[in-house]
Amino acid sequence: VQSADYSPVHLADRIHACMREAHKKIKQMGAREFEDHIEALLLLKVEKLVTLKQDTSAIWGEISTRYYQFMRLDSELKVLRSPALTKL
Repeated sequence: VQSADYSPVHLADRIHACMREAHKKIKQMGAREFEDHIEALLLLKVEKLVTLKQDTSAIWGEISTRYYQFMRLDSELKVLRSPALTKL
């Protein structure tokens, strides 16, 4: 992460603060609410890309970030469906 306006230390502090807040919110959720969030996320991810533009954008997103994980969606779905996630 880079910024022309903020130092690396400031950015790292903000990222850590965001992660702490997200962790706190997840811990405060009931099991059913957490499962509902996971289910909603799964539904969003399995929704087919409707247009060629969306499909192309996803592919170029991988290329421009130089991660080349063209099967990223499959990996994410596997993690979301794993029993370990419900143990959080």
